Amino acid sequence: MPAIAWTYTTLKAALQAWPVHASPLYLANLDSIIGLGERRLWGDLNVEEYDVTDKTTVQMTIGNRVVSKPSDVIQIRTVGYYNSGQFVYVEKRSSDFCQMYAPDPTARAAPQYYHELSYNSIEVVPTPDVAYQMFYRYIGALPESLSSSSPNATTWLSRAGPDALLAACLAEAEHFIKADDRYTDYINKYSNELLPRLRSEIRNSIRAGDYGPFKPAAQAAQ
Repeated sequence: MPAIAWTYTTLKAALQAWPVHASPLYLANLDSIIGLGERRLWGDLNVEEYDVTDKTTVQMTIGNRVVSKPSDVIQIRTVGYYNSGQFVYVEKRSSDFCQMYAPDPTARAAPQYYHELSYNSIEVVPTPDVAYQMFYRYIGALPESLSSSSPNATTWLSRAGPDALLAACLAEAEHFIKADDRYTDYINKYSNELLPRLRSEIRNSIRAGDYGPFKPAAQAAQ
């Protein structure tokens, strides 16, 4: 394991050397295995401090329950809107609840609830009576992947938790080669040992003002 962080080159080499007999199919899928490991780690970390807010680009349409999501949304955390300068929280419910709460789509009022309609839209109820300005708080673009950066460059994930990233990638590797017993071992190590420790370290570093995945490096004063 590297002393500080993985690069694409070093992590791929470690994963390539892991199986006793690395098949050509396994080697051809190492980029996907790395990507799945990164996605698992970032999703499990759930670092809310790096959420994106959007309160300017999306508006409701009078008489239309379907409302667009921001273009870069991955997962919504909070939905609301502004009514006469006041923020109104819109509560997430199931599709069935929304239909039962407001069965008449022609009846217009200030929306109270929403449900996920598709990957790029939600549906609010009751049907909007005003073109309210939307407020979204959501998980946006993921940090840069090792496989999409320079072969010898690091990423925030590879620097913040190299041991957790390796364990996540090894779990995906074992799952790929159908080694169920070793997959279980790595998932347990990742979930019960490495992930909790990394979460604690990130909380402490955020309080201390350390750089995160979307914080630019400081520039010297001119």
